[in-house]
Amino acid sequence: MMPLHSSQLPSFHNEGCFPPSSINGSYGRVHLSLENKALWEEFYTLGTEMIITKSGRRMFPSCKVIVTGLNPHSLYLMLVDIVPLDNARYKWHCGHWEPVGKADPHFPSHFYLHPDSPAPGSHWMKEPVSFQRLKITNNTLEQCEHIILHSMHKYQPRFHVVLTSAHTLTLPWNAVATFVFPETTFMAVTAYQNSKVTQLKIDNNPFAKGFRENGLSCKKNRGKNVRGTEMVKQGSAEETGCDPLTDESVATLQGYWSLH
Repeated sequence: MMPLHSSQLPSFHNEGCFPPSSINGSYGRVHLSLENKALWEEFYTLGTEMIITKSGRRMFPSCKVIVTGLNPHSLYLMLVDIVPLDNARYKWHCGHWEPVGKADPHFPSHFYLHPDSPAPGSHWMKEPVSFQRLKITNNTLEQCEHIILHSMHKYQPRFHVVLTSAHTLTLPWNAVATFVFPETTFMAVTAYQNSKVTQLKIDNNPFAKGFRENGLSCKKNRGKNVRGTEMVKQGSAEETGCDPLTDESVATLQGYWSLH
């Protein structure tokens, strides 16, 4: 994660509103599409929720894009930032999200710089570009490693393709193309609120394999809950590609299972 701020890219800095960008498509000759679009859309229909923690949590679904239309020999940076979707704070009430007041002030934006940056266009186009290492947090003391968000606020990830002229991360950069995918919007939470979102994450996240195999949602297997949760919490982040569940998240999942 590079400690890049919105002020370093003036065209991005507009108090949380979207800059001139592409919605689900092309910007000039450059085209971006979501590699896991169907999964994002499935979550979107329910209202995607993403856990934020003090130590930082990876997103699921993760952000993966397919890039075409780049000059194979030119150098590019790939970045992501996350901005407020609106100016409201929300609460979960009677099975749905509803606004309850004005949003808290947004923290100065950090950009997650893909660790392969800068790289030639041929590199970015040879396979989907994954931002799975991006982490979101509610730790206001975080200086540069994670993106700081407020719980109970809606957010929109943005993907930026930046043309650069040398193997350097210093400014100036020559051209920027920004892409927004509405189906990647999400609600930041410290504990899942919608049980359907919880179940969809269990069904699709490889990191939740232990929960599925042990049948923890069945009453007859409730006695195995402790061993199952410990197995998942102790899994290697490097092996799974996701962060271990926090005690808070495990408690949320157990609360969901107790209802079934």
